[in-house]
Amino acid sequence: MNILVLIQIFETPSDNGSDRNYFFCKKLVEEGFNTNVITSNIDYKSAIPRYPSEDSSFVKDLKGITIEYLNVYTNIRGSFIRRVIFYLSFFFKALFLLINKKQVDVVYAISTPLSTGFLGVLASKLCKAPLVFEVTDVWPDAAVHSGVLKNRILINIIRFFEILCYRHSSKIIALTEGIKRNIQEKITDKKKVILIPNGVDEALFSSASEKTRYKVREQYGFNSKIVAMYLGAHGRYNSLETIIESAILLKEEPKFLFVFIGDGDEKDKLIQLSEESNLKNTLFLDPLPHA
Repeated sequence: MNILVLIQIFETPSDNGSDRNYFFCKKLVEEGFNTNVITSNIDYKSAIPRYPSEDSSFVKDLKGITIEYLNVYTNIRGSFIRRVIFYLSFFFKALFLLINKKQVDVVYAISTPLSTGFLGVLASKLCKAPLVFEVTDVWPDAAVHSGVLKNRILINIIRFFEILCYRHSSKIIALTEGIKRNIQEKITDKKKVILIPNGVDEALFSSASEKTRYKVREQYGFNSKIVAMYLGAHGRYNSLETIIESAILLKEEPKFLFVFIGDGDEKDKLIQLSEESNLKNTLFLDPLPHA
């Protein structure tokens, strides 16, 4: 069986972001499925091309996964409009690639953004294959609730495409119970919404030795501290200023240390807030790759 996976950003264990989709595709390959991923050639954290290439698209093989990278607009930092251009540049380049795509048995589209879902709808028509739509966040609801999207006309247009994606999907994968309920409230065929939450492959993890733990604590000055650590994205939706507020409340308690590991649009603001608050109990570290 040939599975076509459409995803805006496809991160691997050598990156410092979420690699759940890589392990999902790797598992498909291990189960005997031919897995073809179409994605953008961008390192999302640094907003630069992942692989230098002058070609419009190119193919790489990773553990049996065939990955087609598209060179798209990458100047995405600091502007909602730039992100939209990034989304649309991937959408149209991928659509052009799909015109000649043959022998596809299942189209698997992963949001966000919602444009990838609509790309999946068109791919399922072009390839004459059923669409499975994985919803990692509900758009436009998330953008509306966070205050990013306020234009009523634009909201209604995006809602139209949201329902269109749901209607033309054979199955819809929701990552949380809340996402599942949200989608079911908007469609008539509620049974096609399936909850598959994120999981952990325990084989990927092993307990660090006491010597290794001591070495890490000594390297970063953790030995005498009670450490509260956050690892992940430093973005608008992560509300990390709440942790800064906690650090402010405990600024006179030297035994506590708040450590932030990762990157994102809000990181500079968080560092500035920490400095303005004269905090000595916060530490910001660069993101770490998984491998």
